Amino acid sequence: SLQMLVMDLECTQPHYVRCIKPNTTKSPNSFDSGEVLRQLRYAGMMETIRIRREGYALREEHESFYRRFHLLLSSTEANQGEGITHLVKVLSQRLQLTDAEWQIGHSKIFLKRDLATKLELLAHLRVRAAGRIVVDFGRKVARTRASNLLTAWGKLQVNLIRKRRQIIASNKISATYRMCLVRRVYKTTLVSVIRIQCLGR
Repeated sequence: SLQMLVMDLECTQPHYVRCIKPNTTKSPNSFDSGEVLRQLRYAGMMETIRIRREGYALREEHESFYRRFHLLLSSTEANQGEGITHLVKVLSQRLQLTDAEWQIGHSKIFLKRDLATKLELLAHLRVRAAGRIVVDFGRKVARTRASNLLTAWGKLQVNLIRKRRQIIASNKISATYRMCLVRRVYKTTLVSVIRIQCLGR
């Protein structure tokens, strides 16, 4: 069961709240500055305060930072290398930054607030530009489909009108032909009847 407990602890992401004891005797209204300073140093707070004083107000894990800002690289730059070091190098050259603007730690990257704001703005602009390209492409596809549909509909209407005219013309021709045949038979019959009547008189 101890091994299961260790496995459960390894699966979690604990967040610790560090309590600073004002003295070793746990007596009220007693403050031992040396003991407090020792606890702060042991907890790493002095290093954190130094980093904050130098201006590295923001810190982020390598993977999270790379996932958020790798879209600022062009396809050529992305093919030249990968990882947080390559990303920082390319962005430093492009934005003309020095190493004082940010520092790469073992697991986190430390950067100044102004630089973080600038990177956020650049990433936002890149996403908006990509969104605009996608929207323009969608509109172009929609226009192309609409024009194709209108062209096909127009051709269909022209073909239908042409077929209707052909049907009307063929109906007129057949009607005229039948009329001529009937008229010829009528005239022949009429002439025959007149002759028979003449012979009968």
